[in-house]
Amino acid sequence: MTNLVNMKKLISILILLFLTTISFAQSSQKDEWMRVQSDDGEFSIEVPTKYGFFYDKDGRSVDHSELTVFNSYFEHTLINFEVFKRRFSEIDEKDQIRALKASTEFLYKQKYKKVESEINKGGFKIEQVAYKGDNQYSVKQYFFSNNYFYVLTASSRLGETPAIRRFLNSLIFKPVGKTSTNQNGTRFSKLAQTPIEFEENIEKVKNDAKMSTNSDPQTEPLFIIYQPITLSSFAPANLTMGGEVNLRITFSEHGQVSKIVVLEKLMPNFRRDVILTVLRMRFLPQEKDGIPMSVAKTIKWVVGGRFN
Repeated sequence: MTNLVNMKKLISILILLFLTTISFAQSSQKDEWMRVQSDDGEFSIEVPTKYGFFYDKDGRSVDHSELTVFNSYFEHTLINFEVFKRRFSEIDEKDQIRALKASTEFLYKQKYKKVESEINKGGFKIEQVAYKGDNQYSVKQYFFSNNYFYVLTASSRLGETPAIRRFLNSLIFKPVGKTSTNQNGTRFSKLAQTPIEFEENIEKVKNDAKMSTNSDPQTEPLFIIYQPITLSSFAPANLTMGGEVNLRITFSEHGQVSKIVVLEKLMPNFRRDVILTVLRMRFLPQEKDGIPMSVAKTIKWVVGGRFN
């Protein structure tokens, strides 16, 4: 009889420990994510709590005004969203989305299977493009309201990860003027912005770490998913259209550019343009033995073209 009582107590203790473990795991997982939202409340989404963030509320970037860029590398997954104001007089939404898609497809160079689809969520349409390969999976979503464009990017070397699904499934989009805009999330203007180091140093060695495939089987090299088209305003002094600008870029383990070194003498007032455009790059960080790491690469920026 005593043994039976002791056995019941042991079972009760084990059950309690099991439930406590589950509760702790759920709490830990919950603590690693948070909900953020645009200041007007029409866009709301869950993201990892460790992130890189840039918010340009009042200024104008080289490509877009009122630019918001969020990046995080969590559980071997890039989580990114970008928001910018629509330019009604310059380009319509279809052409804008087509241009954004083309920038990504240029990088993939037909190596990945592309699957396009249209998602209807809460009465609005999302254009989705997924790129699938043997060692990389990316999904991008494009949608817009009367005032803003939104681009979501989620990518991993491990296929469609739980982080990708959670990020995309958590989207709440309620365009201003159609529905209530009250959301429960941290507003963009309240998020801590990530400092970006910037330097002009023409004395540094320009080709000390060119982009290349690493032969170490334990290392996954940096993989650039998206890079903006460059503009002529990047031209250094006395350089004509079609020339090159060398940039030494540090790609951090958190999925965001952390330092930019311009290895040229830039024309006056173009520092801001360089920072705003390079920050929009999306990439999977280099990994060593499964651990993401920061790496600096010297890259040629073709004026009026793209990165090499």
